[in-house]
Amino acid sequence: MNARPYSTTDRSGTAARLDVERTLALDRLANLHLDFAAMVAASADSNADDEHDPEGATIAFERSQLDALILQAQRHLADIGLARDRLAQGAYEKCESCGNPIGQARLEARPVARDCITCATLKISAVVSLADRKGTVATTEVRLSHDASMGGSMGTGAIG
Repeated sequence: MNARPYSTTDRSGTAARLDVERTLALDRLANLHLDFAAMVAASADSNADDEHDPEGATIAFERSQLDALILQAQRHLADIGLARDRLAQGAYEKCESCGNPIGQARLEARPVARDCITCATLKISAVVSLADRKGTVATTEVRLSHDASMGGSMGTGAIG
């Protein structure tokens, strides 16, 4: 894992990449809002009973899908903002969970990453484990320590 420190050149390149990511996310969000508005307008003039239509998805299902995509784009925009803040504070390459370097390769692949690969893997494992025990998928924000991989404390988390 390449965990070399960021230089000033890296920071300016990262800022530019985050700006491009933000522009793309804003464009995507605007298009999703237009799609949602068009769907609402199209269904407003219709009195079709699409709930019992065997040929396709319901309007409610399609609205729900668009709503989920809008929320995902909004979260990505928020993540980009947090990445820009961490970059300005000199903490962009530092894992929020353990403080170790995130690693250049991970940040190049996922510029909004807040955790090193070890902590991200532990988080995913904790969510999958929770989902397996509950029989349902739960959204969780978990902060884990590296001790968890050694059989120690798994940290704390809030199920939402």
